[in-house]
Amino acid sequence: MSKKKNKVKRTAEKPIEKKYDWSLIIAGIFMAACAVGIASLPGLTLVVIATFAGAAYLVSGVGDVLAYFKLRKNGNGSLWSLLYAAFGILIGLMMLLHPLVSASVIPWLVGAFFAAFGAFEVVAAFKIRKAGVSSWSWACASGVVNVMCGVMLFMVPVMLSAMLAVVVAVRGVGLIVFGFAAGKYE
Repeated sequence: MSKKKNKVKRTAEKPIEKKYDWSLIIAGIFMAACAVGIASLPGLTLVVIATFAGAAYLVSGVGDVLAYFKLRKNGNGSLWSLLYAAFGILIGLMMLLHPLVSASVIPWLVGAFFAAFGAFEVVAAFKIRKAGVSSWSWACASGVVNVMCGVMLFMVPVMLSAMLAVVVAVRGVGLIVFGFAAGKYE
């Protein structure tokens, strides 16, 4: 009987360890550093985004072509999916061959993404609030900032680098906040 009491006593004396999610914290610091780079090199940012987007469309289009031929063997391949794949390859090649021209369209695409992602963040923030997560307000604020930056990009597309830097910085800080708060919910 006394052995049980000693075990209980020893575990009761054990200090509570704070647990952090270091992967979120490191990712947040990396994103904050990227935000500084984006704000410092706005012209290069557009070209890099156009190049990455072009490469993504090209890879996606090639993947869609391969999927078409794989599905076609099973009788599930559609000519529309092949046309969609060709369209992706064409867009990818255009963006890779002419990144400066493509960069002129990117602010609207990024603005639409920011607005949609921000709306999702706001909705998710209220859902995690109901679950009792105390850092829900940061997620909500981040979502509002995303929506505002998305709307701003539709009104003033030349502000892409500035709005992108703001969104990336806010997201980076959010990851750091969630990384430090993660131990509370384990």
